[in-house]
Amino acid sequence: MPGEPFESPSGALLMYPVDPSAPAAEVINCQCQLTTRVMRPNERLVDGKVVQGLPSGGNGGKLKLDLQLFSFDPWKHKQIYLDKREYAMVMHEINTYLTDADIENGILSKAIGDYIYMVHVIDYDNYRIIGRESIERE
Repeated sequence: MPGEPFESPSGALLMYPVDPSAPAAEVINCQCQLTTRVMRPNERLVDGKVVQGLPSGGNGGKLKLDLQLFSFDPWKHKQIYLDKREYAMVMHEINTYLTDADIENGILSKAIGDYIYMVHVIDYDNYRIIGRESIERE
């Protein structure tokens, strides 16, 4: 939850990746990433975990911090190949809105059309699509 610490695999509590108040072993060479995730209308946050099948109260999707990419290695994921039209649309959106922070983070999650794409950003105009999930609409 925003404003609350999360527990690293070693048990240390951190407010965010590379938290200067954390033990040195937790932050030296840290490659943690903090991302946002749009929750689907049928999902709800219960005790810090996403639970499906519960009514959302009609509020639609909500943002939550997704700390499960702690030590995420994008090279462990296979590249997903899209047809030419979808690929062109996704590349256009990424190239149009890509920031230096996105390049530095290395992972980009972006809602485009009916899908949320997870993209491994290697450099400007050098990407690997490593995830695609359908956005369920009511």
